[in-house]
Amino acid sequence: MNCNWEEKWSGQWETDCGQAFEFIDLGPSENGFIYCPYCGIRISEQPYKPDDEVSEDKCECGADESCEYTGSFLPALKKYGEKMILEENEKLRQKNERLRLLLIDCKAVLEAAYHNADSCRVARNLDELIQKIEGEL
Repeated sequence: MNCNWEEKWSGQWETDCGQAFEFIDLGPSENGFIYCPYCGIRISEQPYKPDDEVSEDKCECGADESCEYTGSFLPALKKYGEKMILEENEKLRQKNERLRLLLIDCKAVLEAAYHNADSCRVARNLDELIQKIEGEL
């Protein structure tokens, strides 16, 4: 007897025992899962296959595109979801890098203030940096 884990198009794994689990990368066996953490039974895997995909005009729940959960985004999510996620991750990575550089600048300004630099200039520099940081957030 096995607890079957079926991977959905979203990457989530649904279990025979009525639970769901999502891995950051790969599936149960690649992540060291041998037994279901919910029911304790050995796991059998059913990876997602594009052939199992629901029709482009149907939601997994069986509703048409007007499903209250997916709206008209279902076809786009299936086709472009991974690309969109990668693009958003890259944007966030770039934003984090800009914020990291601004924090380095803040540290330099504060060090200058600590070493009794021109307090008026330090205050102006801090104001400029705060505006830049607020613009990034």
